[in-house]
Amino acid sequence: MRFALADGWPEAEEGCAWLDWECEAAAEHFSYEAATRYAPTHTISDGWEPYLAFFADVSGTEATADDLAFHTGVWNLYRAFCAPDAVGCDDQAAYFRAYGIASLLLEGAIERHQFRYKYDASVSSKREHAAGGKAADGNALSYPEATVMLEYLASVYGTDAVIDAYLHAVSLDRAFGVTYAELFADAKAYYAERYGELLTAGGMRLRI
Repeated sequence: MRFALADGWPEAEEGCAWLDWECEAAAEHFSYEAATRYAPTHTISDGWEPYLAFFADVSGTEATADDLAFHTGVWNLYRAFCAPDAVGCDDQAAYFRAYGIASLLLEGAIERHQFRYKYDASVSSKREHAAGGKAADGNALSYPEATVMLEYLASVYGTDAVIDAYLHAVSLDRAFGVTYAELFADAKAYYAERYGELLTAGGMRLRI
């Protein structure tokens, strides 16, 4: 598929010339869309208890009330992203997206004790460099969080435009005229408006 090259943009380069979190988000998005990564969706399709048992096993600790609130949010979002009449839904992209949105919106509202490295480690930790807070530094985001941030950008400006910027090494702030801080705030507000009710069904309040 060919994408139009905007006036004044450089020719396509090999590799990823974006910031670390942007590169990783793009890679994660397309790898999950292609179903090339593992997500514990088979345990969700088996039911709530097997899913909780899976997380207790991989995290090495039993769920607290806040952990259960987080898992409930992920569960609700995942089911919403699957077809309404889906039976035994096993959708890796939907799970990754649900995990990223729940993690982004519930941070600061709950204190989790169960973590899974593949889903909760920051981009900076895997790239082996320091990062600031998530509101100021995208490299502090987890991989699911970074991915849903990039997907928000695509929902606003179009997937083709985001891919164009990626292929031609144009920074997101230059391509779309938005700073990271603005993107972070706008993405959280966007997801809270659309999915906040699914995350707060148990009486929690989001911190946006």
